[in-house]
Amino acid sequence: MALYDNDQVLDILSSLGITVEDTDTGQILGVCSGFNITRDLAFVGEYAVVPKYRKLGIGHSLWKRCLEHCSKRNCAIFPEPK
Repeated sequence: MALYDNDQVLDILSSLGITVEDTDTGQILGVCSGFNITRDLAFVGEYAVVPKYRKLGIGHSLWKRCLEHCSKRNCAIFPEPK
């Protein structure tokens, strides 16, 4: 049994980061969560784009915007291998 369903996870992530949404359907196409932990430290966590919307520049835009948000701080990134 999962703690959260997909919609709940997307709601949580969208409140913590930057999302790209289809304005016609409301579907979230990508998310990059970046938030400030302290005045000097930021964290970049979830970073994902719906598979059928990859290779359209959405991920690049999300990543760039997230790093702009975190750029004045040391930034922790926790990658997860595929």
